[in-house]
Amino acid sequence: MVGATIVGTTLWLTKWSAQEVGTFNPGTNTFTPVFGTSDLAGGLAFDAANSILWVGLRGGTVEAWNLDTSPPTLFAGSGVQPFGAIGDTIDGVAFFAD
Repeated sequence: MVGATIVGTTLWLTKWSAQEVGTFNPGTNTFTPVFGTSDLAGGLAFDAANSILWVGLRGGTVEAWNLDTSPPTLFAGSGVQPFGAIGDTIDGVAFFAD
């Protein structure tokens, strides 16, 4: 696990080595994969106003996933590289609404 965020009352986590993002139930200690990423999944941040889950990846990309679709879908062209292309995973992400 690298990234964690709360969406409503649900804890979302990234499973780095499996390139997965999913939900975690602490009561049953169960991780449920929801979608896969194109590279190692890192940090998570949630934009509640727009229902967007931001996911950091190895290589320096942060991309936006639409949680209003089932399964969640990647917003085409949403990937940004705030530090350029890097060999590490973006593992710290926060979202602050204006």
